[in-house]
Amino acid sequence: MNDNRFDWQGEREKAERLSDVEIHYAILDILKTLPHADALDRELGGDRGGRYRDEISVLRSVSAARRDGPPRRRVIAHAPEVK
Repeated sequence: MNDNRFDWQGEREKAERLSDVEIHYAILDILKTLPHADALDRELGGDRGGRYRDEISVLRSVSAARRDGPPRRRVIAHAPEVK
């Protein structure tokens, strides 16, 4: 696969493994990063900002698809309590 192409299916699979909270904070992180990515694109060329926007699109799509269902939380297995 060409490195310049966005892997929509791969990003969707990654996003589907995230909890709702992780998706929320991933979107916030990208929004904070976008101005800097766009500045680098203007200075050095490239499409960092575009790739981040594509990633947000996927994250928002996965989030919207979950809205009708219960919140999704990450389940962490804990060792059984020893008495």
